[in-house]
Amino acid sequence: MSNSALGRASRRVPEIASLIVVLIAGLVLVGWATGSVTLTSLRLRLPAMRPNAAAGFILGSVSLWLLTGHRLNKVTRTLGGICALLVALLGFVTLIEHLLGLNTGFDVWLFQSKLEAGNLPGRLPVSTALSFLMSGIALLTLHIETRRGSRPAQFLALTVVVICLLTLLSYGYGIVALYHVYPGMAVHTSVAFILLSSGILSAYPNRGLMAVATSQSAGGFMLRRLLLAVILVPSLLGWLNVAGTDAKLYTREFGIALLVAANVVLFLIVIWRNAQLLHLMDDDRQRAADALRKSRDGAARRSWPTFSRMRPWVWIG
Repeated sequence: MSNSALGRASRRVPEIASLIVVLIAGLVLVGWATGSVTLTSLRLRLPAMRPNAAAGFILGSVSLWLLTGHRLNKVTRTLGGICALLVALLGFVTLIEHLLGLNTGFDVWLFQSKLEAGNLPGRLPVSTALSFLMSGIALLTLHIETRRGSRPAQFLALTVVVICLLTLLSYGYGIVALYHVYPGMAVHTSVAFILLSSGILSAYPNRGLMAVATSQSAGGFMLRRLLLAVILVPSLLGWLNVAGTDAKLYTREFGIALLVAANVVLFLIVIWRNAQLLHLMDDDRQRAADALRKSRDGAARRSWPTFSRMRPWVWIG
């Protein structure tokens, strides 16, 4: 796939991400309306996505959809900016409540009776509120680019992805005891944030941080091949380490040493394999360049005798 084709494919990501996030948030609101734990929490004893969060995701998805693609104009930019501002305010107000210990009643403006009956606080966790604040600011600055070519929205979206990956890893490793005392970010909340952030990152696939990821250069090729391994390999090894320690197959200290050694070996294999592929690509490019040069030299030599056999008066005149 060429660089332009890859860029065009990436521009579809915001629309697809917006639709999926709206679907997730809509199902959560249906779950709160019908009392379905499966839709709000996925399963018992796991944190639920708050109604405020579902509303925030709908606003964020609408903002992303309006601010990207061919539909961008003065009206859609204004409406998208308003939705993005509401998303940022949702996170900001919740963080202020956490910091100052306030209770504005803002947290239970949706499904108040169900929140109280189920003894579930409507207030968003700190991680969720912070992610909404950064996502809203990212949407507000979606079209801003600095003089050095960096885009603040992309950095904010990546920060949100890191927060959500930490949450998902905590669930994967079974570190959920804290959530029974103080509920944290829900699983599907993390997934929705990652999708929304992916849409923000893909709004300008050929600019900023994404320029390297979508390029057909050796660096872009290496990044795309290594990205999945960088995420999956440490995550899987960490899970194996926790599982082995819990099963008392080895001590915690030996498990850490084994984890580090396994990371080193597997990353050496992955990097070595990618280096071989880059080496083969360079060889192919060099052979193509040599063939082109020989073709041009041959064409020049074939044209020289014709030129040298020209009649003398042509040279003089």
